[in-house]
Amino acid sequence: VSFRIQDGKILSCEYRNDPAKFTVTPGFVNCHMHWLMLGEPTLERELELMRNRPEEMIDCIIENARSTVRKGITACCDKGPPGLETHRIYQGLKTAKSRGLPVPKTLVSTWTTSVDGAFASSLTRRVYSQNELEQLIRELQETGAGIMKIIPESGLHLAQFTYDWVFPEQYFAVAREMTARLGLILAIHAKSPETIGMG
Repeated sequence: VSFRIQDGKILSCEYRNDPAKFTVTPGFVNCHMHWLMLGEPTLERELELMRNRPEEMIDCIIENARSTVRKGITACCDKGPPGLETHRIYQGLKTAKSRGLPVPKTLVSTWTTSVDGAFASSLTRRVYSQNELEQLIRELQETGAGIMKIIPESGLHLAQFTYDWVFPEQYFAVAREMTARLGLILAIHAKSPETIGMG
């Protein structure tokens, strides 16, 4: 099969009788992943790479991205790695793509958003007022994010096997309205059925 492509779109294809050398398949989408957390790295190693060895971190991400393409995944949603200064991850992917390396198209959340009392809040960007939340959402858009990820729940209460909703509902309403208006996807790190239902 030969394809005629223009502006990134397939305009036509022509079938030939030649033996196939390649197989054409649709690209797959990984809708929730973290570039640094594919396989071996632990959270501790990931945080250590981000803080102390940023070049090695970028190399690890690019290798993970290239491996993902080889497996047929052509688009990904990275829902916010731990830490706050992680725009370097996405800059590294853009640089790799500009150098002609095969990496998937990636929608990103530059950071994860939460409030005090939320699960893993120490690894997120916490908000303390509606004004802060609105500014954070504008900053997400400015960094090139396509996703806003929030963690609205507490950690697991083992005795009851439940989670508490800790993200103020007014904040949630503002996040829904602003992300829709700005063209961002709102992703909720949900574990309980109640939270999943709020999505």
